[in-house]
Amino acid sequence: MQGGAGPTGETPVFLSDQTGETPVLHLSGGTPDLLDIYLNDRACWRHVPRPVWEYTIGGYQVIKKWLSHRGKELLGRGLTPDEVRYVTEMARRLAALVALQPALDDNYRRITADTHPWSRRDGK
Repeated sequence: MQGGAGPTGETPVFLSDQTGETPVLHLSGGTPDLLDIYLNDRACWRHVPRPVWEYTIGGYQVIKKWLSHRGKELLGRGLTPDEVRYVTEMARRLAALVALQPALDDNYRRITADTHPWSRRDGK
């Protein structure tokens, strides 16, 4: 694929040979670190890094949860081009968070190690 809309600079591919109403994962290029994510028979996002796909907030995989609420069986239609682009944008934002995570964790450890030991008003 050429172009640049996906999390790794790739554009979504529209397929006609995929069926199913929930995201289906396929390994990309023989590497377990990159995934192809298919939804319905319309959209495929290629080469999504596994940590981006597995990123959770509140115990839910962000991209998987978003897609699950936009299935054809719920909406009565396929994804719109804007929704396809949104998944791509979401994957890019999550990739940025994944890349920043070590620095954020380190910053959190430094800050919590140097906090003031506030005492409770009741003396405990």
